[in-house]
Amino acid sequence: MILLIDIGNSRIKWASINSNNHAQIIIENRSNQTAINHQSHALTILENIIQTLVPIQKIFMVHVLGGVFDTEIKRLMTQYSIPLQLIYSQPRAYGISTHYLQASKLGADRFVAMLAAYRSQKSKACIVIDCGTAITIDTVNHLGEHIGGIILPGLSLCKESLNNKAKNLQNGGNSSQVNHPIELDKTTLFATDTQYGIQSGCYYGLAGAIRDICQKMEKTLIKCDIHSTKINKIICGGDAKVFYPLLSGYQLKVDLVMDGLAYIATETVRP
Repeated sequence: MILLIDIGNSRIKWASINSNNHAQIIIENRSNQTAINHQSHALTILENIIQTLVPIQKIFMVHVLGGVFDTEIKRLMTQYSIPLQLIYSQPRAYGISTHYLQASKLGADRFVAMLAAYRSQKSKACIVIDCGTAITIDTVNHLGEHIGGIILPGLSLCKESLNNKAKNLQNGGNSSQVNHPIELDKTTLFATDTQYGIQSGCYYGLAGAIRDICQKMEKTLIKCDIHSTKINKIICGGDAKVFYPLLSGYQLKVDLVMDGLAYIATETVRP
């Protein structure tokens, strides 16, 4: 078994893949994910996953938790004698490149998602919207070059930030509802309750920002690139299904990072 692991700021996602002859790899168990709240918690969850799924041939991992976590996860994999390949953003790799001034500063999850998107579009230009703790919007041209992108606060972060900075909005200063989970069935343009007014504003506001930014990116890329006549927009990440109903014409690929990891694994184990 080969294990794919994607660790974001608030979730661990993993999938197992099998290949009898290394000619085709099929992702299984795409939906496995667990919430995390700090690095040591992430390590504990990973150890539980490993113990449950042994034997493991190799692990391909992308994460956003920094250099200290790199050291700890390498130590853990050595303890279990499991080969580990950590995926990092690079100036050029796997058929795509980035214009980022320092490629190492580009989130590896963004790099892997763009790789998967570009391949899924058969080497055509695309815009990748990854909706997680943060929302990232990145553009890749027809040559596989990452032109650049932007970062927005994600839905929960947006709502929590507003509540935490303006507690008096909540019931005359009562902060008991500050981090109340988002209830999408209560989102409305005509909220008659402060709590739902805040979450509705964040929801519709971010969806509008995504549409506007993507429209501007698309127009600019088409103007500058005669090979790009239509730019496909692909939305992925933990909140992708939440925003998708408001984004007409977008493609929904929730597990885009897993697709990218599967491609890297395929290229690595191919004889």
